[in-house]
Amino acid sequence: MKSTKTLKRGITVFMALVALCIGAGAAQAQTYKGRFTLTAPVKWDQANLPAGQYTLTLTSSPSGQKFGIVRSESAHIAVMVMPQVGTQEESPAASELRIQGVGGESVVRSLYISDLGLVYNFPVPKNARKNIEQVANSVQRVKVNSSGN
Repeated sequence: MKSTKTLKRGITVFMALVALCIGAGAAQAQTYKGRFTLTAPVKWDQANLPAGQYTLTLTSSPSGQKFGIVRSESAHIAVMVMPQVGTQEESPAASELRIQGVGGESVVRSLYISDLGLVYNFPVPKNARKNIEQVANSVQRVKVNSSGN
């Protein structure tokens, strides 16, 4: 009787370890890393980023919420950005940031990740929403190079 309880406990512990390993592997697969260069200042969510080279890490919280960390390689700037829902997009284009003119500022509107076939949209600051320039050629594209996972 006692050996049956010990065996059941051992199986439970083993299954929990397997679930943790599988969960850790799935979480690792959801992380995207990339590099990009801004040739002019942009506003990304509430952050103002100067021109320069940046790294981006896009990952998920334990609850599944996506968030990104954008780090400047020279200006000691690090900001967290929160994309809205990611949507599927089939495009032959390389990964890229899509930047649009909003009230005289350049604002990051979306991030397309070709490896995943997903586009993540970012909110426009509330005070600039009515000033979005709807001209198609106002969208700038900045190539994002995948730096591996």
